[in-house]
Amino acid sequence: MAKQKKVRVEFLLQERRKPNEFGCYPIYIQLFYNRRYADFPLREPIYVENLEEFQRENPEIFGFEQRQLTSLMRFEEQRLGDKVTVKGIAAKYTLVHQDIYMVANQYLNNHLFKMVIKQQPDHLVEIINMDNRISVFSFLEACDKLFENFKDGMSLSLTKSLSVFRKYLQVCELPIHFDNRGVESSWEKRFTVMDFLSGYAQERLGSNLADDDLLDLVKEITIWHLNETLGNQPFNI
Repeated sequence: MAKQKKVRVEFLLQERRKPNEFGCYPIYIQLFYNRRYADFPLREPIYVENLEEFQRENPEIFGFEQRQLTSLMRFEEQRLGDKVTVKGIAAKYTLVHQDIYMVANQYLNNHLFKMVIKQQPDHLVEIINMDNRISVFSFLEACDKLFENFKDGMSLSLTKSLSVFRKYLQVCELPIHFDNRGVESSWEKRFTVMDFLSGYAQERLGSNLADDDLLDLVKEITIWHLNETLGNQPFNI
């Protein structure tokens, strides 16, 4: 394994961007790695007037971003060794930075969608709202009521993945059913794709989720999600 290189994360107000209606500018990240750097906006935009004051009042936000980016670069070192570069890192950061429950939900809904389009009668298929942000368990319940023996057509792997995801939601005390706005999770229980790939989430959650089934699902979801989004930049774990 190649020697770890220093990762430095800084924050700045990007005053070259257009301010919002209150005259505030967006916070940008500057990531320094191996004598190169990349700058890009926070995945969830934040506009402020005074960056130093905002940092003092909200240290958890900046600690969260620091952890995500450091973990991402260490993960890339494990995958790519000396070939790691900051080029394209913003796109990967945006994806692995997402809450795992929303990414997992989209992934599982995608599998259910593929089943739904094969169902009969057609007029019932047409009324299904194909919004993959809605709870996969709400979607599954609706399909089971609309289409005869719908669950019988589910593969063993999909059934197992749904069971693992349900367990995760229960352990984190997140609702099984939620709408397309998602769920507001606290910073203590906000775990991203990267948090699982780095082992951070397992350490925080303890033995309840430190099992191979969940990690296998997270890896499967991550590969699907990054490949779907990055397209011509295949991502493997």
